[in-house]
Amino acid sequence: VMQQWIDRYGKVFGFFMAEKPCMVVTDLDLVRQIFVKEAHTFIDRAQVVLEVEPFNSSLAFLRGEEWKKVRTVLNATITAGKVNRCSGIVSGCAKELVQVLEVHHERDKLVDVMEVAEGYSLDVITKCALAWKVNCQQKSDDTLLLGLRQTFEDLDSTVIESTLALPGIRSILKRIYPLTRVSKALRRIAENVRDTIKKRRQGQSPREDDMLQMLLDAQAGVEDRTYNVQKSGLLIEDRHVIGNSIVLLAAGFETTAMAIGFTLYLLAMHPEEQEKVHSEIDAVLPYDDEISLDSIQNLKRLDMVINESLRLYPAIPILIARLCPRDMTVKDQFIPAGTSVFAPAWHIHRDPDSWPEPSRFLPDRFSEDHPERHSLAFSPFGLGPRYCFGKRLALLEVKMALCEILRKYRVIPSEETVNPIPVTVPNLILRPVGGIKLKFESKAER
Repeated sequence: VMQQWIDRYGKVFGFFMAEKPCMVVTDLDLVRQIFVKEAHTFIDRAQVVLEVEPFNSSLAFLRGEEWKKVRTVLNATITAGKVNRCSGIVSGCAKELVQVLEVHHERDKLVDVMEVAEGYSLDVITKCALAWKVNCQQKSDDTLLLGLRQTFEDLDSTVIESTLALPGIRSILKRIYPLTRVSKALRRIAENVRDTIKKRRQGQSPREDDMLQMLLDAQAGVEDRTYNVQKSGLLIEDRHVIGNSIVLLAAGFETTAMAIGFTLYLLAMHPEEQEKVHSEIDAVLPYDDEISLDSIQNLKRLDMVINESLRLYPAIPILIARLCPRDMTVKDQFIPAGTSVFAPAWHIHRDPDSWPEPSRFLPDRFSEDHPERHSLAFSPFGLGPRYCFGKRLALLEVKMALCEILRKYRVIPSEETVNPIPVTVPNLILRPVGGIKLKFESKAER
């Protein structure tokens, strides 16, 4: 429907969602003005889902000055160098992912790459964000994995569509929410994180190189590896630490898995591109060597493939949105107060004005010698200062997993692989309908 509206009304148009005014903007100059240059005015995300704890205390949902404060503190602490400290955890999980694939390969079984990627992603994010030691890859029936999947399914289209279409019922849903199994499950997770925080402060649990520790360091104003909350004082509250940990879980679980799954699918359907990646990996990463951060950064072809996959299949395809706080005119475009302004990544990423032959998988679009395009034509992690703060960890996860898989296996389509693949957006996140079934062929067998 959105594409039909864009074709009919152009790159800027409005509509009403119940009584709420909305605007869709795919004109990139106007997108830049609203989401980047006027970000201090369009500071708050539009309310598109039910806003409840622990999510309300995370960067995804905080508003105004509180959001600025928490973002400033986290930006100062969660740097690229510190996220890279998680590489040991990520590498261990990626090796376990390959072990899972080996079992499937030995049994000559088709692999639902979305299912195994979800297990890997959950393994990484629970260890990095929640400091849990769980076995969600070797056991597809792991109770945590099944419970989280059920939780995310419970958060899907019914509630989201209701709050989008009928904003007036949000107050009713907020009263009901504490009684739901989603609320109860999230409370249990929050209590577990709170207990881990307490143990680390009391020295009962060791420091770990994980995202939870980075959040605690950010809270305490720690700039080095010495954690001294008494000396530094608290800059943000425990609820911010817990809320952001859980949002890292909720946002990072499916989105990272989808990125891995869609990339493997595209490589399976384009063997000539897959061979280019294999050649690069074989040259940069001899099989006996450990995958280092430096070597990953030298995989330029893999970067291009991942970016093209994210262009075609952005994890959050529609709901990149900001709230207009007052009547404004931006680049001659009047925007009424209270308007939710959407910049849908799916449609921006497939705009032929920026991307010739937009439906084709062409990784060379991201080569260094490719003609320049508008800086906002590619926005898989959001726009402006409210971009996804888990971006660095997500890319580390994706690259580490793909490196471990592709230096051992070739990915090929199966009789159950659908092309083109149908997609759906049941709970904000893009998913393939029915999963993606692929075969894995050992490179040593050729």
